[in-house]
Amino acid sequence: MDNLSEFANGRAYDAQYGHLYTDDITCLTRLLAETGGPVLDLCCGTGIVSIPLAQQGVEVIGVDLSQPMLDWARAKSQGLPVRWVHSDVLAYEPVWRFGLITMTGNALQMFLDDTRLLGLFQRVAEWLSDEGSFVFDTRLPTPQQLHPYEEEVELARFLDSECHEVVELATRYYDSISQCQTWHKRRLRNGEQQHSQITLRYSTIEQLESMMYEAGLQVQARFADWQQTPFQREAHSIVYRLGRIHRA
Repeated sequence: MDNLSEFANGRAYDAQYGHLYTDDITCLTRLLAETGGPVLDLCCGTGIVSIPLAQQGVEVIGVDLSQPMLDWARAKSQGLPVRWVHSDVLAYEPVWRFGLITMTGNALQMFLDDTRLLGLFQRVAEWLSDEGSFVFDTRLPTPQQLHPYEEEVELARFLDSECHEVVELATRYYDSISQCQTWHKRRLRNGEQQHSQITLRYSTIEQLESMMYEAGLQVQARFADWQQTPFQREAHSIVYRLGRIHRA
């Protein structure tokens, strides 16, 4: 089972997770008024963030590796100034620089090793305009985040787009060497079950900021969440705003 099995159905993803992005959208819409466009939304999924930003009248490009997610994004965005690109982020080659680059939904954790993570930061540094910003969130390796679920626990219970109740169960295991946690999920719906798996990396702040600097990026702000709560070291997640380092 590949690491995209969690993203096999865009409509189902929106039903489960769409309501969780309200603060992300509010924060990024305000920031867009400061940075201007165009906007590049990396790992854009179903366009939960891309579409509201395009509704501000700026050009938006959404890049994602999951075709089902992009198909649903395209269906939702008719008439808006947004383009959808099916690509690995590291293989994408834009033709201009961006005032705002975004990555939400903790998608940074899908970059599972140093090579890919550094590669991401290096490309973002190339793609940002001189005064542009890269904003993303990620969970941090706190004991609460890494506690194993050796037996199935119920993660969520929600109604899908057809008003069927869905119950999501999961186990999870953390490998301290790779710093990766693998989730095995099972969704029960209308007498049927669906399995998925996802592996996420939990990088430390020190690792992240070392790679940012090596790539030519500097920290403009750190927050504990998308409501821009001041970051404290005991926080379980972090929202970064980065800009390019202007070296002489």
